[in-house]
Amino acid sequence: MENFKTFLNIRIQLPKSLFTVKFLLIAILLLAACSGTSNEANTNDNAPPNNTSEEQQNGVDTQDVSEDEDTSAQDESQNSDTENAADNNTASDTDEDANAIDNTEDDADTNAVDETTSESIGDAEHGRVLFHEVAEGAPLACATCHNTDSEERLVGPGLLNIGTRAATRVEGQSAIEYIRTSIIDPNAYIVEGFGNPSPMPTGFGDAFTEEDLNDLIAYLLTLEG
Repeated sequence: MENFKTFLNIRIQLPKSLFTVKFLLIAILLLAACSGTSNEANTNDNAPPNNTSEEQQNGVDTQDVSEDEDTSAQDESQNSDTENAADNNTASDTDEDANAIDNTEDDADTNAVDETTSESIGDAEHGRVLFHEVAEGAPLACATCHNTDSEERLVGPGLLNIGTRAATRVEGQSAIEYIRTSIIDPNAYIVEGFGNPSPMPTGFGDAFTEEDLNDLIAYLLTLEG
């Protein structure tokens, strides 16, 4: 009889145990569902910071590209300024060289005149008198055939700037030497365009003393204009 009561108690308690198991299963499922929802929520909550980080990185990359472009532009500007400065320096050097050449030529002409003048030791005023008057023993006066205020030909060549021209006629010969030889021997140097033999009469070498020749040459070297 006692065994039968025990069996009945077990049958009565068994449904209660099954109900408890079902309740536990439902609770576990609900907890799992809530946990999944919580994980999704956490994932969504974490997404914006990741996007923000990517945006910040993109912003940094964009800033780096902009800085690189600015640096490249500055380098190009500096290179352009350097090239322009080099061009300006080259043009300036070329102008200076050209001016140096011009100055050298001017100095050469000036030195030629100065050299002939310094070599002249005669009395230019007395030479002017000799030029316009007929010296004793001379066939005629020099002024009869030569202009002194221009290079235009009269009978003989005009004598304006004769010192400069005479200094370039014969290489290695000064203007004084050239003029002296031309007076003593009119046929020694025949300039192209003038008659050969020269129409200038001979005899001036005998008519003028050495001092007279120096004075006459000194006067001729003053004919610059």
